[in-house]
Amino acid sequence: MKPKIFFFFFLFVVVAGSDKVLFAVERVEYRQIKSFNETGKQFYNNKDYTEAIGHFSKAYALNEHDGIVRGNLISAYIGQAIKDKNSGKFDEAIQRLLKALELDDSIPDTHLLLASMYLDNGDYTLAEGSLKIAEIYAPYSPAVMSMLGEVYFQQGNLEQAIRYWATSHKKEPYNETLKIKIERAQKEWNIQKNYKVAALHPFKIKYNETHAEFAQQIMVYLQEGYVNIGRIFHYFPLSDVIVIIYEPEDFQAVTSAQDSIAGLYDGKIRVKISPKLDDRQFLRKVVLHEYTHVLLRYLTNDNCPFWINEGMAQVVSGTVADISLDALNNLDLESVHFHLKNLERFNGVRKGPDFHLDMDSSVKLAYLKSFLGMSYLVNEFGIEKLLELLELLKRNVPVGEAVFKATGITVDELDTAIQAKIINAKDKMLDVIALENKALMEQKIQKQIKQAQQ
Repeated sequence: MKPKIFFFFFLFVVVAGSDKVLFAVERVEYRQIKSFNETGKQFYNNKDYTEAIGHFSKAYALNEHDGIVRGNLISAYIGQAIKDKNSGKFDEAIQRLLKALELDDSIPDTHLLLASMYLDNGDYTLAEGSLKIAEIYAPYSPAVMSMLGEVYFQQGNLEQAIRYWATSHKKEPYNETLKIKIERAQKEWNIQKNYKVAALHPFKIKYNETHAEFAQQIMVYLQEGYVNIGRIFHYFPLSDVIVIIYEPEDFQAVTSAQDSIAGLYDGKIRVKISPKLDDRQFLRKVVLHEYTHVLLRYLTNDNCPFWINEGMAQVVSGTVADISLDALNNLDLESVHFHLKNLERFNGVRKGPDFHLDMDSSVKLAYLKSFLGMSYLVNEFGIEKLLELLELLKRNVPVGEAVFKATGITVDELDTAIQAKIINAKDKMLDVIALENKALMEQKIQKQIKQAQQ
C-alpha cells in the first residue's frame, strides 16, 4: 500500500470576545449574545467543539452581522471537523466544513482541509474543486500547490503534478520530500509519456501500444472485479482507478520491487509484463488481488494492517501463498515470528542467528499466515463482521480492539486458532504422505515378487 500522506494545516484561529458589534442591537439581546459567546469560548478552549458550536450558533442567530461571533462559530466547526477526521468520521467532518464555508467561503485553509478529506476518500474530483477555490484566495500557497500536485499525481496526470509540485518547491526549496516526489513523477512521465490510455469507468489503463491485447484482457478482469468484489464490500469507487502496464525494466525502475513480483498497488495498480502472466488464470488472480487492495485502502482510510490487507486480497482473488508441508512446518516452528501482532506492518524478516529464513521466504510465509487468518475470520464470522472490522479500522480503532469488537475474540485467540489449523493441516499432509509412501512401497514389493516368480 501507498504510505500515508500527511498535510499540515496552519489554522490561525483566535476565539475572540464579542464586546463590540457592527450593528446596533438591543441591550438585552447584546447581553445574551455576549453570554452565549463567552460560554462557547469556554467549551472551545476545553475542545468540546460540539457544545461550542451550539452556543456560538445561538449567539450568531441573534445577530448574523457580528463578525467575531461568526469567526468563533467557523473556528468551532473546523475544530470539530478535525476531531471527526481523526476519528475516521469523514462524512461528519465534511458536513462541518461545508457549514463553515456557508458562513465564509473565503478562508483558504477551510477549503484545503476539505480537500484533504476528499483526497483521503479517493474523491479526486471534489478534492480538485476545493483546491481550485483555495488557489483563488491563496494563489501562492505552497500547501495548496503541493496538494494539487498530489491530486493530479493520483489521477495519473503527471505533467500537472510535476508543474504544481515544482511551483510549491520553489517556495519551499528545503522540502526534500517534495523534491523526491518531483523526481519520481518525472521518472514515471519519461516512461509513460508515449503510452496509450484505455478508459472504462472507473478504470484508466496506461500501456505501450504493443501490449494493447494484454491491456484489453486486464480491463475485462477489472470490470469483473468492479462488480463482484464491489458487491462483497458494498463499495464502488467513483474516482479513476489508474492501472499501468510496464516492461520489466521500467517496472523495476519505478517500484524497486523484487523480480518475483508480478504486480503491486501503491495508489496505482502496477503490472509487469512477464511470461507467467501469459497464464490467463494467473493474470486474473493478480488483477483481482490488486483491485481488492484498492477497495481496502478506501474502506479503512489506508489503515489496514498487512495481515488483513494481504489475507483478504488472497481470500477474494485466490491464494498466492505456497500451501506446502514445508511452509506449514515453518509457520509452526516459527510461530512467534509470524504471530498476527507481528504482521501488522510487515516488511520481511531478515536472516538471523535464531531465524533461518531469508527475506523472500519470510514474506511468502507472512502471506500464507495472512491468508489462513482471513480465511478463518470469514468462515467463522461471515463477511458482515469483516466489514464491521474494516469500519472500525477506518475510525482509527487499534487493530486488537477492532478485532475484538467485531468478532468477540482477541488477536491472541485468533492466532492460537490459526496455529491449531496449521498443525492439523500439517498432520493431514503427513498422513497423506505416509499413505502414499506405503502404497509406493507395496507397489515396489509386488514388482519384486513378480520379478522373482519370473
